[in-house]
Amino acid sequence: MLQYLKNFFGLLWVILFYANTTLSCEYRKSPEQAHLNQNINPENYQNRENSPVAYSKRQTNEIPEYVLKTLEYVKKNKTPLPNYVGGRKFGNYEKLLPIYDNDGNKIKYQEWDVHPKIPHKNRGKERLVTGSDESAYYTNNHYKSFKPIKNQ
Repeated sequence: MLQYLKNFFGLLWVILFYANTTLSCEYRKSPEQAHLNQNINPENYQNRENSPVAYSKRQTNEIPEYVLKTLEYVKKNKTPLPNYVGGRKFGNYEKLLPIYDNDGNKIKYQEWDVHPKIPHKNRGKERLVTGSDESAYYTNNHYKSFKPIKNQ
């Protein structure tokens, strides 16, 4: 009987400990990360069945400000923002983005996160893609479609 009670209270302790740590570890955003919960309307973006690149006349209204700030930093420093992931090769294997520039040179692409990396959290679907021809594109659905970012 004593062993049964030890096992019961031991298991109860583990359950309560796990529940407490899980509930108390809720992510709290810093002011720099306040944009993480912004909702982006997927209806603004075309899907693969349509033209893969959606064009916009209202540039700054449709590309989130934090994406433009990330692009500005990347263009200036050629590195990702501190605590961000970026600079890796983007293969454009689906050929949704232009393959060659106006001079016939193959465009090389790099991908950049637009949100800071949070340990043990998914990086999300949003990315910035920059090309060797100075082009830039935003995707909010992990490379299924892109919005061009006009030169800043």
